[in-house]
Amino acid sequence: MANGDCANYVWNESEGELEASVFVTILIKHLIKVCILKLPIVIYSDGCGYQNRNSVLSNALLHFSKAHNVQIEQKFLVKGHTQMECDSVHSLIERQSKGEDIFLPYDFVKIIKKSRKYPKPLDVELLTYKYFLDFKDYQIYRSIRPGNSKGDPEVKDVRAFKYNPTSLIIEFKLLFDDIYCELPQRVKPIDTEININSYKPLYLKPIDLTLSKWEDLQKLKAVMPVDVHSFYNKLPHKKTFKTRNSKV
Repeated sequence: MANGDCANYVWNESEGELEASVFVTILIKHLIKVCILKLPIVIYSDGCGYQNRNSVLSNALLHFSKAHNVQIEQKFLVKGHTQMECDSVHSLIERQSKGEDIFLPYDFVKIIKKSRKYPKPLDVELLTYKYFLDFKDYQIYRSIRPGNSKGDPEVKDVRAFKYNPTSLIIEFKLLFDDIYCELPQRVKPIDTEININSYKPLYLKPIDLTLSKWEDLQKLKAVMPVDVHSFYNKLPHKKTFKTRNSKV
């Protein structure tokens, strides 16, 4: 916020899916790049489960805190009562995109770069499948639920997590004014130190689109310049339509 830095990441559906490891990869690699000083880190998140509120991300942040010897707090915004700085950036991008021709993923990159001039242009990176890592391994906590029994609080009730680099413990609180308490979950100790090089690639090749989606995209070429058609022709896709299993 103080220096006006803002990083944006763009990818298309054939390069990465909407799954936890995709978003975890972006966050962890971003932290490695910008958090050079050993200062406590505070992350503000919305409540989206597969992006920000899941055990894959929490375990990755716990390993990051140990590898870099920094304490991390992850605070969840209260729906309808708070606004993130990125919301204003999204508004800038939306305004800039009005009236623009968008035929290729890189067109979004150009729009994002043009969206702001002061204090500096927005940073943006176009990602491919080779960028993403599989963070589902090395799970110290199998669950981040702050309870075990029926009627106990659930993950959606957590207002903040704290990741301790020395004890490798995750703490939580249900209200911002509460004190942190240790998660009541069994942990699986991992002796080796985990860093970014420990994780396997998430994808070994681009992701196939469904045949129906690919065919719909081919129809859109009728209103697109000829020189962008090859991008849509080459999109990986399944060769048969998905069939629904009959119920017996």
